[in-house]
Amino acid sequence: MCICCRERRVYASDVTEKEWAILEPLIPAAKLGGRPQEIERREIVNGILYVLRSGCPWRLLPHDLPNWSTVYLYFREWKQAGIWEQVNAALRREVRVSLGRDPEPSAAILDSQSIKTSSVRGDKRGYDGGKKNLGPKTASLGGHSGVADVGESAGSFPRRSGRGQRGAPASCWQAASPPGDLGG
Repeated sequence: MCICCRERRVYASDVTEKEWAILEPLIPAAKLGGRPQEIERREIVNGILYVLRSGCPWRLLPHDLPNWSTVYLYFREWKQAGIWEQVNAALRREVRVSLGRDPEPSAAILDSQSIKTSSVRGDKRGYDGGKKNLGPKTASLGGHSGVADVGESAGSFPRRSGRGQRGAPASCWQAASPPGDLGG
């Protein structure tokens, strides 16, 4: 019996039928051979979206959703396989086409700023030579349509090396809290 077949509470983070019709071809199907699928992919995606939308730790996933360890396992496997980047790229292309633009952006806007912080020094500080500011930097990258391709948080934008090279921003699908982290 499939776990999704039972009645459960509907959460605001659950995917609708229309959203699932878009997401289903992008999410990997169950592997052929081996054990039969016990949990539908849609329920796994609903569990992932619940954690990402609510910000709760994985272990506090409601009991009517699949087990937290199963949801986290699929989230991690799909993240390492690059599935979330593929989903993000496909959805971005779809939004751009619906706005009457080319599927792939031809230009982007990069903006960053330095933030003054407390006098406590930590490993999240950088140096902004133009402003002589020791503190974290924030950076964002977005297109004309307002659909951000990459978002960075404070301290994650690397400072310049001695050779004038700048590191590339990370993916917008940042790693979620590890399963043992109960603090959120």
